[in-house]
Amino acid sequence: MAVPLEVSYRGTTLDGTIKKLPLHSEFHATRYEIGRRTKHTHVRAVHTVVVNRQRSRETTDGTCSWAERKTCPGTDDVPPVDNGGRVHHHLGTTEAKTIYKETGIINKRAPELSEGSRQLHHHRRTRRMSTVTSTPTRSVGGGSTKTDEKIRNFHHLTRKELNLYAIAQWNYHTNRNNETIRNALESSNRLFLYQRLLVSSAQNLSLAFDMNYEDLLPFVYFLRDHGVCQMSLSSFNTIITLKSKLKTAIGGLTFCEYRKTTGRPCDMSADEMHFIMADSLDAAELKYYWKAWHNHTSYEVKNIYLKYIGLLNHKAKHLNKYYMKPYLNENCNLNVNRIYESVRPLYLQLYTHIRKVLRDKFGTTVVSFKGPVPVHLLGSILGQPWTNLLPHLVHGRFNTDAPYRKSTAKTSKLLFDRANGFFSSIGMDCVPKSVWSQSMLFNENDRFADCAPSSWDMYKNNDFRIKMCFQDTVEDVYTMHKQLGLVHYFSAYKKQPIAFQHIPDAVFVEGLLNALTLSVRYREFISRHNDSVTSRHAYLLQMALEKVAVLPYAYAADAWHSEVFKGNFAPKRMNDHWWSKRLKYEGVVSPISKLKDKLINNNYRPFDPSASYNTLTELPAIRLFLVPIVEFQIFRALCMICDEYDRKNSKNRHLYECNLRGYRQIGKVIKSVMSKGSSVKWPYLFERIVGHRRLEEGPLLEYFKPLFDHLCVTNNKTNEFIGWKNW
Repeated sequence: MAVPLEVSYRGTTLDGTIKKLPLHSEFHATRYEIGRRTKHTHVRAVHTVVVNRQRSRETTDGTCSWAERKTCPGTDDVPPVDNGGRVHHHLGTTEAKTIYKETGIINKRAPELSEGSRQLHHHRRTRRMSTVTSTPTRSVGGGSTKTDEKIRNFHHLTRKELNLYAIAQWNYHTNRNNETIRNALESSNRLFLYQRLLVSSAQNLSLAFDMNYEDLLPFVYFLRDHGVCQMSLSSFNTIITLKSKLKTAIGGLTFCEYRKTTGRPCDMSADEMHFIMADSLDAAELKYYWKAWHNHTSYEVKNIYLKYIGLLNHKAKHLNKYYMKPYLNENCNLNVNRIYESVRPLYLQLYTHIRKVLRDKFGTTVVSFKGPVPVHLLGSILGQPWTNLLPHLVHGRFNTDAPYRKSTAKTSKLLFDRANGFFSSIGMDCVPKSVWSQSMLFNENDRFADCAPSSWDMYKNNDFRIKMCFQDTVEDVYTMHKQLGLVHYFSAYKKQPIAFQHIPDAVFVEGLLNALTLSVRYREFISRHNDSVTSRHAYLLQMALEKVAVLPYAYAADAWHSEVFKGNFAPKRMNDHWWSKRLKYEGVVSPISKLKDKLINNNYRPFDPSASYNTLTELPAIRLFLVPIVEFQIFRALCMICDEYDRKNSKNRHLYECNLRGYRQIGKVIKSVMSKGSSVKWPYLFERIVGHRRLEEGPLLEYFKPLFDHLCVTNNKTNEFIGWKNW
């Protein structure tokens, strides 16, 4: 479980006013969203903490304030006698003392260590520095019974707190009303308080039993990511305020209808506009909505973003772990540049084919023969993903958004059982019956629910749940498999201590679940259509739009994001560098990229990265790059385990034809990996499946080799220019 890093506070905002901030917070603590991108708007709850701003000022050294030093790990300073400036909460002092009492620890001031004691303590820390093993059941602190008892109390209380929190958040996300909102806020406050108390308790426990704090840390739940305490509350509050403002500026917009002929006011929602961007074949209409979006967001978002990155750069030494590139810091052999260069030929053939189809649709005046593609023609404001282009590329019968069956609750149960049957066929244990009875798979008309697909661990026995609004498309079938796969992950690591009941890494887990779903996707596609060469090419093209087209975008966005944090260019040049990166790696340009367009649109104040909130904040774009690489490596390894694929005989049976259903030996490998939870770093788990830790592009290229050969022939027939010429 990761500590929630995005928190909205009710307190003094940047302009000095008192206001309640919007509902924006992503709860990694109780749910994990893995699967396809969705058009549904995410509804998120709030962590609310009222802060005494006068007492929580930042210290001159840029670390924790005096008010926080008693709860910040790694701090030996003793706070002043005046204990003001503490975090106020709804629970009050009585509940705080209760938690300390139940853990068996009195919250008293830690004694100062003499110089000799400090040196001895440092020696012990160096000598006893331990690493987390796959079976962290050893006695902590040299076998002390008292210590083990207190750690068991930690685990019991943590599970209790997380269960209360998960229930409140589940009720909020599945049925939003005044009561569930209030309960969600209260549960967020309590969890935030409990997190702070655990940090302080762990420090006192390590001193009381002469233990190494780092030895204790893995056994105390969600203390391993204690970056929340590594800055002042005022700085943290400012960061969250800016992130909330970014979301408010990007979302919740309304627009005027294109060539408005009716009496409708300018109340078109962003969701309506996104559907038009996905379906329209009118280039002028697409350009109108693209400009409308950016004219509404660019100026305000840019000002907020400049303040945001300025504060992050000031706090870089504390926040590097959370806001930069966590996936590049693991013990894993990774060369992103080499992977990109190896995948680039496949992307260029796909890109050239897409440009030819768009040129046929919109004409040569809009899409040139050799030039880059205007981004507004690619099916969305951002120009990613390209999956919305599929109806333009293949026959309508291959459209994955076509209704699967009539939308009923009975159909949802049928497809749930079908997904469960796949996991049973590979030897996975049956999920509890309560997963079906407690899940929300079919949205009721009488309640307002967040339909974004997610899986939930309720931290009580085997209470796992899935939340999604099944709309009976083929894509929903695949999403069901991935969400149920997460439930199997929760169930597998349930025997671990509470400290390790968490997925090890989002990239690894998403890649693993996508790999298991790949064979399901192909079999489902072939069962709906005839098994012909045309059908196979249509399937591979559909997959390439999702898995291959995103790689150059993620590479470009990550390069831009890194240079922004390094301060390599002035703020007024940010937008130019954004399009410079996207042109270089993706071959796309802004529809207002030419000088004459800029003169006509004199009210255009460019900051086009505003199309992606994730690009602007801490979610690394490199994650989008790594997931497909991990996915196809795992898929090929699983196929070779069950002898469904032979690299030496790949011409007779291609990798994409591999069918994992029914091979129980796969389940043994998957269960052994899932059962570790977060007790082992993900490269070790990756090695358990693949046989090594190298991230390689080879399996992805093998998977799409038939498509690559087909695109080469198709592009050569029409004498297409491969790639693009820069303007």
